[in-house]
Amino acid sequence: MEADKEIFLKSFGGHLKELRTKYGLSTIEMAKRMFMDSGNYTRLETGKTNPTIYTLKKFCKVLDINLEQLMKNFED
Repeated sequence: MEADKEIFLKSFGGHLKELRTKYGLSTIEMAKRMFMDSGNYTRLETGKTNPTIYTLKKFCKVLDINLEQLMKNFED
């Protein structure tokens, strides 16, 4: 079960990275806009932490997308 979670988080983190780069933002800029430490943000993209729904909301706000758009092209 833990392996499934780890695989999912890494896959989702990669998805976040793809979206961030699509919008032309560096990890540092994204972290700043989310009012988050850049190390914590990097842990999201590398799948080392499980984002809260509030964190996902902040991510969407920065990119001006909604949660549905965030999940649209994500496949684990």
